[in-house]
Amino acid sequence: MEQMHQLTQLNLNVVNKRKINSNKFNLKQKMKKLVLLTVLAFSGIVGFAQKIGHVDVAEVFKVLPAKIAADKEMEAAKATYDKAITEKENALKTRYEELQKQVQAAKPSDEQMKKYQEEIQTKDQEIQDLKKDAYAKLSEKQDALVAPLVEKLQAAIDKVAKAQGINYVLDAAKGAGLVSINGGNDLTAAVKAELGIK
Repeated sequence: MEQMHQLTQLNLNVVNKRKINSNKFNLKQKMKKLVLLTVLAFSGIVGFAQKIGHVDVAEVFKVLPAKIAADKEMEAAKATYDKAITEKENALKTRYEELQKQVQAAKPSDEQMKKYQEEIQTKDQEIQDLKKDAYAKLSEKQDALVAPLVEKLQAAIDKVAKAQGINYVLDAAKGAGLVSINGGNDLTAAVKAELGIK
């Protein structure tokens, strides 16, 4: 009974592991970098006649067709990893239940119990390694998909700002740090048009 209890305790955390959470990809940080780059791109000697504009970067980014396609691609990749992880977790759960039945049916020796525990630990480690690998690969894929989009968005902001004689462009997205906007030079529609977004 004690051996079965040890086996149960060893594997309580194995069966109920969480799936990879796609929300870990922090797009907000990438957007803040974009805004900083925009401000730096237009910084120069501060004078009295500087023109300031604002763009809701998050609004533009979320309707960018290439971003929508990238999101779908990320979801498909995540689903593939989730499926592989779920299959391994289910196999481990099944094996664990088999071992529990064996322990109940025949009192295994200490050596056999140790083998059972090692088997479960090895399979659990394989699952943890798969999750770690999946997270790293998904993060790499996210970066590879988002980087060109950020560059494209930055180029559009730069082009629109230059065409309108804007010296500084701030991010007007909620939570981006801009406290109040009362009219001013809103470049959001022009940036969308530059990107071919209706």
